[in-house]
Amino acid sequence: YSMQEKFIDDIIKYDKVKQTRQFLRTAIKCCCTGPNKPRQASLYFFRGLLNFQLHNFYEALADFNVAIREEEEATGQFHLARGRCFACLSILDEALKDLSIALDLDDTLLEAYIFRGKCAYLLGDNNLAFHDFQKLIISDQKNPLVHIYAGNLLMTTGAYTDAIKAFDNADTVQQTALASFQRIRCYCALSDLESAFEQMQLAKHQAPNEKFAQYDYKVLLSMLSCVRAFEFLRGDNGQVDESGRKEFNEIVANCIQ
Repeated sequence: YSMQEKFIDDIIKYDKVKQTRQFLRTAIKCCCTGPNKPRQASLYFFRGLLNFQLHNFYEALADFNVAIREEEEATGQFHLARGRCFACLSILDEALKDLSIALDLDDTLLEAYIFRGKCAYLLGDNNLAFHDFQKLIISDQKNPLVHIYAGNLLMTTGAYTDAIKAFDNADTVQQTALASFQRIRCYCALSDLESAFEQMQLAKHQAPNEKFAQYDYKVLLSMLSCVRAFEFLRGDNGQVDESGRKEFNEIVANCIQ
């Protein structure tokens, strides 16, 4: 199974997941309840995945606990599932432990590197986060999210130029609106509003239904209009006279409206 894209995105899928979970509840009741009936780890594990899909994280965690406890041989997939569940509950230390166990058991679980790197990043362990994202870049070069995660980490250290390069690398694999949005943040931090606006136009095209992109576009356009107006009014001598200040204030007022 894969832990990617496990969230439900429409009503039909939601109903099917709930129905499947009910089947598993019946199976667990028939097969795992009562004397001399050992608990089947796989049944609890798959019900945990369904609970995770439904965002019932505490119920999912209880299922994964049973699955790990009852499994005869430790399984990396089980710890990966529980680690991600801990992460969704913001229990990051436990998530980090489970994800590390998952990788000790099976170092081919690339998703575990993604989630452990994110947890390490949130816990302030930049060295581990860099290690995991670097491992991913080497092992999963065709995944644009790997480069985006690396760029996010570089942003936290203030290395905005290097972060932009990481987001550009993501685009060489597959263009995404997320990479464009992150480049916008970098350019704004570098006070390069012209480049930020270019990226905003691209992001607006890539995510036409994203309302926040529409709002951000208007805000950034207003900021850029003010900067352009100020540069124009300042002229060659680098100074703005009284009439220029008045005109600039009117432009700012219009942008705010």
